[in-house]
Amino acid sequence: MNELITKEYVFTTDESGNIIVSPEAIKSIREIETGMKAFKKTYDKYKKILLDGMEEYGIKKVDTDDLLITYCEPTERITIDNEKLWAEHKSVAFECQKFVPVKASIRVTVR
Repeated sequence: MNELITKEYVFTTDESGNIIVSPEAIKSIREIETGMKAFKKTYDKYKKILLDGMEEYGIKKVDTDDLLITYCEPTERITIDNEKLWAEHKSVAFECQKFVPVKASIRVTVR
């Protein structure tokens, strides 16, 4: 996919003059999404093998010119059981809630 990605490449009009996402862009997005999923599987496999090996051989850090891999030991994290908090202490939960803005985004699902 070496073409220049522009708004004109992604959007076009159909026979009725409606603005649509171009078939070429849909094909490209599908190919990219499929490729990313395959890369993610391979990446996750490498990470699992690295984690297991670093634990087995006691390696804490791999540091090269272009890569840093650091082994992070297991730990515990404190979290709040939101369902229990809301069920048993609704007024406290209500007082402590905050609203966080979420920017616009799109979701792409390959079927």
